[in-house]
Amino acid sequence: MPLIIFMEVLQMKNLENVFKYNHQEVRIIVIKNEPWFVAKDLCKILEIGNITKTLSRLDDDEFTTSKVIDSIGREQETYVINESGMYSVILTSRKEEARAFKKWVTSEVLPQIRKTGMYDNQISPQPPQLPMSYKEALLALIAEVEQREKLEEQLIIQAPKVEMFETLISAGNSQTMEIVAKSFNIGRNTLFSFLRKHKILMHNNLPYQRYSNYFSVRELPIKRGEKIMNIPQTLVTAKGIEYIGKLLRDNNKIVV
Repeated sequence: MPLIIFMEVLQMKNLENVFKYNHQEVRIIVIKNEPWFVAKDLCKILEIGNITKTLSRLDDDEFTTSKVIDSIGREQETYVINESGMYSVILTSRKEEARAFKKWVTSEVLPQIRKTGMYDNQISPQPPQLPMSYKEALLALIAEVEQREKLEEQLIIQAPKVEMFETLISAGNSQTMEIVAKSFNIGRNTLFSFLRKHKILMHNNLPYQRYSNYFSVRELPIKRGEKIMNIPQTLVTAKGIEYIGKLLRDNNKIVV
């Protein structure tokens, strides 16, 4: 049965937008021109029960607190998650619609917020103030061109990351090293070697204890002759994907 998406937008404040996805409300706060998702709303849609545990898996710069308006008009302080953190949270969701939700957010909501500062599926732009002189008109034109160039640059920068998470989310919560390596456009053995060199994986490609929250290990049955042997296989968690990506970028192994 096709997924039916019901969208209803209520503009509450200049920097706060509320939209509904399948009748569930998600608030987005725009802070310094960047979207931040209300953690409580995001976790509810993705059927993640433990918000505190979810936040603990994010980097410190991926969540913060902000004041929002609740359903009866009161100002409340709550946790909000940025775009990078939002991708990580989606990867932890077991809900089948998580991928569709992410696609809707990245293809419709985020581009619109970057262009206008708000989300609306029926935007009625306000007529601009007419310039009073040739100088004002020229300055206004320059400002508009610079703003558009900045927004286009932001979308170009974000595109590879969105594509990476599009690939990873379809495979489940923990990914094989082959899939992770492919998403970063490097070889699997190269990635294993890189992680061993940085003392993240041991010589047998199993993670050191201090990095255990970035990986999971499962027993993979392998048939050798008449015997079936269980071989440990290292998988990468959503948090681990973020960590590996940052490590690769910091060492100039990839450009993302």
